[in-house]
Amino acid sequence: MTWIDKAASCSVEVLVLRLNNVSKGMTGLPSSIFRCGSLRSLLVEMGEIFNVPSFPCPNNLQSLSLTCVRLTEGFSKWISSSCKCIREIKLNSVQAENITIASSSLESFTFDASSDLRCLKISGDLLSQSHLGKLLSIERAELFLESWSDSVCDYHNTFELLCSICRVKTLILSDRTIQALFREGSMAAPLFDTSYLCIKTANLDNALVPAMVSLMRGMSNLNTLEIKSDPSLVFLKPKSCGFNGKYWKSQHLDFVNQLKEVTIQLSNGNNSWQLAKFILEHAQNLKKMTIFYLPTKEHVIEKVSNSKKVSSATIDFHEKNWR
Repeated sequence: MTWIDKAASCSVEVLVLRLNNVSKGMTGLPSSIFRCGSLRSLLVEMGEIFNVPSFPCPNNLQSLSLTCVRLTEGFSKWISSSCKCIREIKLNSVQAENITIASSSLESFTFDASSDLRCLKISGDLLSQSHLGKLLSIERAELFLESWSDSVCDYHNTFELLCSICRVKTLILSDRTIQALFREGSMAAPLFDTSYLCIKTANLDNALVPAMVSLMRGMSNLNTLEIKSDPSLVFLKPKSCGFNGKYWKSQHLDFVNQLKEVTIQLSNGNNSWQLAKFILEHAQNLKKMTIFYLPTKEHVIEKVSNSKKVSSATIDFHEKNWR
């Protein structure tokens, strides 16, 4: 039994480990640390891989701080499957290519990378604090943050998060994340390097459209747009009409002329097909548009097909059944 095992057996609540040179056959932290039910706060600083159990190991950890470690894919799985009480994660000078944080309890996330992080995925309730610095090598980011309020705090936290990944090429956002970004008169997040945007929503309703427009104002180089909707998730059927071609034209969105490929899954109301029609009539460099429609929306095919295209783009229609 190592001295770390002994600490775990003594119902330790706060453990600080600064291991400058892990030696004497130790290949990482002993499993007893990850099984310690009393542990609430863990700080680890060591110049090697932070190995975690490959099997579910429930704990009551609330605060985790890692410095000068290398993270593997198992880290993300461990956080989501075993750390159900985690509130704060600090990653300082860590090495990682992909990080996925899926947690409904997480409140604060700080990330200071010492290597080139390529992919980042965060899902759960909107964080009360997030400090990511500038992730200049980020290529892909997925943010699925739940926000049910219209607070200034939610706006600033989400805006700061997007500014941290301003060099991202591929961006996938949930509707709640986008709506948290929108406030009347708010400035667009500077996402000038983003070339692919995917929006996942239940429905392209009237509350989402202005928020989506505000987001896309900062995407002057967007060339691929995908809107994935699932009307089966809509129970109250919010209003989803009124944003026609005249509205979209009045927004003067720079990215429209850069669009080359668009995929839209039509939702309830007419907002989605009106957007498709507008793009066809104004996107000069568009190469292809793919539209998925409900069996009850076949009449939309004619409306979109009759658009006065300004490009030679092909239009593919696919019927899709949502369950």
